[in-house]
Amino acid sequence: MKKIFTILLFIINISTLSSKVVSQETLPKVRIGSDRLIELMKDDIVNKNIGLLCNNASRDSKGRHIVEILLNSYITPIKIFTPEHGFSTNYRAGEFVYDDSIYNIQAISLYGKHRKPTPQMLKGIDIVIIDLQDIGIRSYTYISTVYYMMQSCAENNIKVILLDRPNPLGGVIIDGNVLDLKMKSFVGIIPIPYIYGCTIGELALMINNESWLSDMRNVDIKCELEVIQLENWERWMHWEDTGLQWLPTSPNI
Repeated sequence: MKKIFTILLFIINISTLSSKVVSQETLPKVRIGSDRLIELMKDDIVNKNIGLLCNNASRDSKGRHIVEILLNSYITPIKIFTPEHGFSTNYRAGEFVYDDSIYNIQAISLYGKHRKPTPQMLKGIDIVIIDLQDIGIRSYTYISTVYYMMQSCAENNIKVILLDRPNPLGGVIIDGNVLDLKMKSFVGIIPIPYIYGCTIGELALMINNESWLSDMRNVDIKCELEVIQLENWERWMHWEDTGLQWLPTSPNI
């Protein structure tokens, strides 16, 4: 009986996989935020001083880096900010990341002397564009870097445009405890489950709308936030279902 059940289960799994493959072939291509930035926002950013929060994985579905996308549209960022693991994404976990120069643009590390951008770092910037690939778990520090960038931009009246990307674990599974804010740290900064089932754009909207930027202050802090949403992404999709190429976001991912 056990053997028959195993065989039936195998047949069901193969059938499900086959139908899924067929359905994927008919799905329109997933378009990420960086695919849509210029067509949707060029007139809003072309004459602005742009700051970028990004790393080497900040590429569109054709493999073009966000800096190159902007430069090809005659938009030159004046400053780049980088998260843990550096722009190259090859610094080890917890390793100090130094400031640098990328594309002949000043690159400021937000995993060195500072985790939160200072007013001086943001001086002269009109808009910060964020393009970071998250991995779907709360302890990955890119969430914290986005949080502090949004908070600093709110405090300095700078608009944030976030380019959304798929959650590689999909948008269905939510699991683990919700963070107790008494235990808040750079590896857990907002009260969400460990596996949270949101895209980074959805998280940013939640951070803003739930007033989490206020950080226990009496004043309600919100940033001017615009999310360039995904196109053709479905919540059931894991990364391999999107048709997008995965680029390492850190040495072990």
